[in-house]
Amino acid sequence: MEYNLFEPKTFEEASNCADTLLAGNTIVLNLHRLDRSTAQRFIDFLTGTVYALHGKIERAGTNVIICVPNADDITGTIEL
Repeated sequence: MEYNLFEPKTFEEASNCADTLLAGNTIVLNLHRLDRSTAQRFIDFLTGTVYALHGKIERAGTNVIICVPNADDITGTIEL
């Protein structure tokens, strides 16, 4: 399994993240460079991709999201 790190600056980068998920790779997103509404659009877009792949999407910290494209489990909790 491959993990890919993304730190997007624009919403247009969401398709690159989705393509990475479609290739079967887990992604870790740091959304701190996006304004709140754009970050929410980004998450909404990837939530649809993850849903279609029967994957999972979890918050891993402030502005950090992990997306897993398949049935692999994400375990543990992070208190923010």
